[in-house]
Amino acid sequence: MDAVEAIPQPATDNVMIQVKIPPAGYYEDGMDLDISTINMSGYSLDVVAVSPEMIVTWYVGDDIEYRQTDNNNIDIIETVTGGEHLARRVHTNSYSDEADYQFYIKNHLGSTMTMVDQYGRRSGPVYDYYPYGKQVEEEVTTDAPVTPTFTGKELDLFENDFASGEDGEGWYYFGARFLDPDIGIWMSADPEEEFWNLYRYTINPISHIDLLGLTDIDIVINRTNENNARTLGGMSVTNSGDANQLNLFTLELPDRNNQNNISRINDGEYRAQNWNSNRFGQVVRLDDANGRDAVLIHTGNTTDDTHGCILVGSGQTDNTVTQSRNAMNQLRQYINNIINADQQAGEQTNITITVNPVQQDDDN
Repeated sequence: MDAVEAIPQPATDNVMIQVKIPPAGYYEDGMDLDISTINMSGYSLDVVAVSPEMIVTWYVGDDIEYRQTDNNNIDIIETVTGGEHLARRVHTNSYSDEADYQFYIKNHLGSTMTMVDQYGRRSGPVYDYYPYGKQVEEEVTTDAPVTPTFTGKELDLFENDFASGEDGEGWYYFGARFLDPDIGIWMSADPEEEFWNLYRYTINPISHIDLLGLTDIDIVINRTNENNARTLGGMSVTNSGDANQLNLFTLELPDRNNQNNISRINDGEYRAQNWNSNRFGQVVRLDDANGRDAVLIHTGNTTDDTHGCILVGSGQTDNTVTQSRNAMNQLRQYINNIINADQQAGEQTNITITVNPVQQDDDN
């Protein structure tokens, strides 16, 4: 009612304003519109009930959709996948040789921006997104709606479910749980309980994604002791689908304002990836360490071996880590097992590194 009363007074007389009221299911039950108190001086107000087209979708596996509208039109949509949605073929009413081929245009997060046909012409709406996935349709069209949108996931729209009488929630479904794009958090707790905040979506939604609502590999470094020559710590490595935990030791340089080669990295959370180094072989590389590049987790025993990176070992002394090659081989095997399993499932492996503050400082 407040929105209707806020309609500005037209500049001329004899102007009719239509207020379109969607059918039940779009607003809370029992909502009434009382126009008797609206000042009608100089213009008239017409309330029109709108009955939009209802779309029901049936899913056959992960790659076929049947969409039926309330006028009994049926679209059969075949989706081509390769780790993510790449293209789709749309048939009308039945399978036929004549089908529309459409290809997804995506951004760096895998979010759908629009569709193009086999001739390179746009064939779908143009989308943009707020950081946590709330959609901004840049150009409204009559083209068939796109199912995979933010990071390739489907949005459950605010539409009435006529079969059950319940409303859609406007959430994205990630497989393990739902994400609310309006408030930017998961709608249920992390079943693996990996972070202190069990409802956090990801480190940075501008540059990071969470494909399933689970963190694939989580590397946590707890810095335990620091002096003016080195920083000691412990490392735990866990996987969202495995209860086993790998525990190692770490050695870093002391804090020298995050300078390249002479300082350890800052506390915080980082995205990382598996990487092949010409010098160290397979390592873990941080994507962006506060402006520093080529920060690695690799082998070494003393601070002379670090060059601003993170050394791992199976043992630790006051100033070194020991059995570094053995520790690195364990870390490689742990990561490779998960990557191989994800590749077989057609999924991408996410690696998150959390570096916690030093627990104790030494004066010497």
